[in-house]
Order: sequence, then structure tokens, then C-alpha cells
Amino acid sequence: MKKLLLPILLLSQLLVLAQTPQKTFYQNGKPKMQGQIDKNKKATGEWKSYFENGQLSGVGNYKDGWRTGQWRTYHENGKPHSIGNYENELRMGIWKFYHENGELEQIGSFNKGVYVNEWKVYHDNGKLFSIGKYDSKGLYVGEWKWYHNNGQLESIGNFENSNRKGEGKFYDKEGKLIKKQKY
Repeated sequence: MKKLLLPILLLSQLLVLAQTPQKTFYQNGKPKMQGQIDKNKKATGEWKSYFENGQLSGVGNYKDGWRTGQWRTYHENGKPHSIGNYENELRMGIWKFYHENGELEQIGSFNKGVYVNEWKVYHDNGKLFSIGKYDSKGLYVGEWKWYHNNGQLESIGNFENSNRKGEGKFYDKEGKLIKKQKY
């Protein structure tokens, strides 16, 4: 056990020594960014960025200079702006975006940085704004719906390769059908 412990301690010290702390500052002296770079001068490990007022604007990890793992960004008021994962600098999996007032703004999935599957977008009052799906290329596909900020359906239509297809319907804020249009 003792023979194994010494090499592990030496290796961990070498890894720590191979990383150089980095910190940049605004003209007012408050931190702008902080993290570490590796021996190849690439960002590595946890990095934090800040607004000029000192409030945290983002935190996440780098590996070989690429964003990886969970990243969180914040509005200047401290409320979340986005939460999601990166793989090799590309957004992957479920992401959430928030309005400045803290209400959910969007939720959906990415695959290698491309919008895929169902996405929901919300008004800043928390009511649904739109719902629809993206194909594997990030194009609108199938039925999409948009809503007025009072929650009433505004329009509905179908898409193929991000082009409207079939009949679209449009409604006023009271839910009354005001127009039909063929595509």
C-alpha cells in the first residue's frame, strides 16, 4: 500500500504543477475570468466569468481548450440564464434558458450543437409561446403551435424541412379563428 501511495502523490503533484492559474480583471479591478491553463496553454478544469459589477456570469469546465460537461450562465441580476452540457465545444442534450425575471424561456435538446426533437418556448409571464419539433438537421418538422401571451392559441401549422406545408390557421387573442392559409 505504501509503495502505491508515493507514486500516486507524485503524479497528482505533477498534474497540479502542469496547470497554471489564469485571471483577468476589468479596469475597475474586479475579476473578469478565472481558471487554469495546461502546459499546452489550453483552458482546463473549471472556469468562471464575471460581469463588471462582480456578479458571476458563467461557470463550466474545459478539457483541452474545449467546453465540456455542464455549463451554467447567469443574468446580471444573478438569476440563471442557461443550463446545459457541452461535448467538445458543442451543445448536447437538454438545455434550459431563462428570462431575466427567472421564468423559463426555452427548453429542448441539442445534438452536436443542432436543435433536435421537441422545443418549448415561453413568454416572460410563464405562458407557452411555441411548441414544435426539429429534425436531426435542425429543421422545423411536423406540427408547430404559437400562442399569444394570454395563453390563447395564435397559430398552428405543419412543416417539412422548415417550410410550411398544408393549411395554417391563425387566431386572435380571444381564440377566434381569423384566417386560414394554404401552403
